[in-house]
Amino acid sequence: MNRNYKLSDDELIQHSYTVLEHLKADLPDFTLLDADLDETKRDELATLVEEALREGGDEANKSGLGQRTEKLLSEIATARWMFNQLRYWVVKTFPNSKAIQRQFGIGRYTRVAKSQARLIGFFFELGETIRQYQEQLKAAGTPEDLLEQVVSQADVLKTAEAEQESHKGARMVDTVERVERLNAIYEILRAFNAAAEFVYYEQPVKRDQYRSAVRRWRKKQAWRSKYHIVFAITDKPRVWGFFVRFLHFFSVTDNYRWQDLVMPWACLWR
Repeated sequence: MNRNYKLSDDELIQHSYTVLEHLKADLPDFTLLDADLDETKRDELATLVEEALREGGDEANKSGLGQRTEKLLSEIATARWMFNQLRYWVVKTFPNSKAIQRQFGIGRYTRVAKSQARLIGFFFELGETIRQYQEQLKAAGTPEDLLEQVVSQADVLKTAEAEQESHKGARMVDTVERVERLNAIYEILRAFNAAAEFVYYEQPVKRDQYRSAVRRWRKKQAWRSKYHIVFAITDKPRVWGFFVRFLHFFSVTDNYRWQDLVMPWACLWR
């Protein structure tokens, strides 16, 4: 779902708080113009903002997903350590049987480990293979707790991956709900901003309080762009000095007065 605004989420919330603060005194002016812009509309805005703050934003969801991903990666690392331990005992127990060694996954673990789903399936198969050759492995001295850990690690990996995928799905749902809420906040702010154009037509400073930071920046940039050359010069004293010296040199070499060349720019600057 797309956001209807150009601000960041934090900037939108901050602007909402600013508007709510101004509405404590200004709300009657808006209601006089438009009956829909009343206490109910203001309270709706306040409720949406509070819900957005309690929800915590996408960073909280990212943090939760990151924790589950770290847990899964930790279990994958543990699984690798277990398999390396088991491989030693498999080779010792069946030194002359490549077929049995391949049945335990020796020679293909690195390829399997590139996929979480394949790795989980591999460990379930490995558990069945351990049960099949459990007596021979124990007779060769394989620790029983290692065999038990390898068998149970398949369920551990499956649970960790399920938690990660579940949180991914929940995050997508939360993201849609959050964007819907923020869009609703933006639409209410737009309503008050549009009304402020008429309510405070003769009070530009007060009218500007209901305009978002992005709109104020665009308005400033649009005005500056009309005189971008003048501002490029006057905003940088060193460039201005160089420009004047250049005109002076030009006037000396071509019999022009440098004041005549500067005056048009000076008029624009004023």
